[in-house]
Amino acid sequence: QKKQGRPELRRQSSEKKKNPASFQQPQSIDFNALPKLEELEQELKNSLRSTPKGLETPKYSIVRVIDGQLKLGTPERIEIRKYEAFTVATTPSVGGDGFTTLASYLFGGNEDDKSMAMTMPVVVTADQTTTDGTKGDDRSGATMQFVIPSSLSGAPPVPLPNTAVRIEQIPERLVAVKTFPGIVTEDEVARQKDSLLSALREADVEGIIAEDEVSVLQYNSPFTIPWRRRNEIAVVVVDTTVVAE
Repeated sequence: QKKQGRPELRRQSSEKKKNPASFQQPQSIDFNALPKLEELEQELKNSLRSTPKGLETPKYSIVRVIDGQLKLGTPERIEIRKYEAFTVATTPSVGGDGFTTLASYLFGGNEDDKSMAMTMPVVVTADQTTTDGTKGDDRSGATMQFVIPSSLSGAPPVPLPNTAVRIEQIPERLVAVKTFPGIVTEDEVARQKDSLLSALREADVEGIIAEDEVSVLQYNSPFTIPWRRRNEIAVVVVDTTVVAE
């Protein structure tokens, strides 16, 4: 006896023969839109690097090195860097909105519909002094900045009018920088700031521009293991001993 198929399968087969157009074929995959193997390999390697490869950073030279506090018997390294001028896209840093806003601008959400390459570091600056000169909380006046690729720094894409993105030119300047690993928290930033400022005073570095306005520079993606992450605490200075050189 001939075995009968399942009724619903026979019905679908019959309908397909009568009207084949009603049965859509699966959409093909655009393999060009997928990350290339080399890009995936680079991302995997960067997750193990303290400083990722392949990303542009603002240019600087180290003009002075200062010994900081002893850590495991070795003084922590503090650099006085002379940064060349560069351009940034800036937005208020509130929760995770700052990163999302800047990423949208960088990857084509601008008047020119132009996508730009990712750069490093991401800079978060917290001004803890309010307009009346009193201390505010850690989020008072905080901003986040993405560095514009140098090839576009002279004429960066115009931000969309309904976004909180603005373009700023950062002039050539001296910056005192201390590197630290791990996950960035408010307590860790406060500790690193105190350590940096203490070392600068002991080294008689002149002209700390604003002790309450410190920046945190972050170089890594969230996928980087914490103890391999490169973070930096930075403050603008005017060191006359360096300028004289």
